[in-house]
Amino acid sequence: TITAIVEALDAKDSYTLGRSRRVTFYAVKMAKALHLSETTTGKIELAGLLHDIGMIGVSDDILAKVEKLSQEEYDEIKQHVNHSVRILDDIKQLKDVVEIIKYHHEFFDGNGYPYGLKGEDIPIGARIIAVADAFDSMVTPKIYRNQVVPSVALQEIKSKAGTQFDPVIVETFEHILPEALEEIKQLEKAINSSI
Repeated sequence: TITAIVEALDAKDSYTLGRSRRVTFYAVKMAKALHLSETTTGKIELAGLLHDIGMIGVSDDILAKVEKLSQEEYDEIKQHVNHSVRILDDIKQLKDVVEIIKYHHEFFDGNGYPYGLKGEDIPIGARIIAVADAFDSMVTPKIYRNQVVPSVALQEIKSKAGTQFDPVIVETFEHILPEALEEIKQLEKAINSSI
């Protein structure tokens, strides 16, 4: 069911193609490096796959827009968190997963959305997904801007440790990143050679 949901999102927006899987890959690597339990890591894995499912509720015109978004359009994009919660809320088995998804745009300093949580009030899974999601967003090409190289994206993440991101998670991400990038490269090479 989760695979079908992720594929539905990928079909709607080519930008998200593969993104949820890469975000999940980084997030699981961080969870393991932090020695989180298998149960917690499993919830983070599901949250990574489903974290942007609410984009299904965002207008295609906004998702495909080349120009800078207006404040109103950006506010609609921000609603994807609430859409995600509405889509998944009735699935009892995903209750803890929804808690991670709900808070993955909160900032460590309390200036995120939609609830303004801060620090360790933000579930650890959400703090992990936030870093993985931001990094992958920067290194993925978009209609309206070029991708940035991983080293530049990492510096941007590090510059926001303590404000947008949990410093411990940022440090963990920096530690797992070289191996993670190499594994993704090998995986993509294997996929491309089998086509």
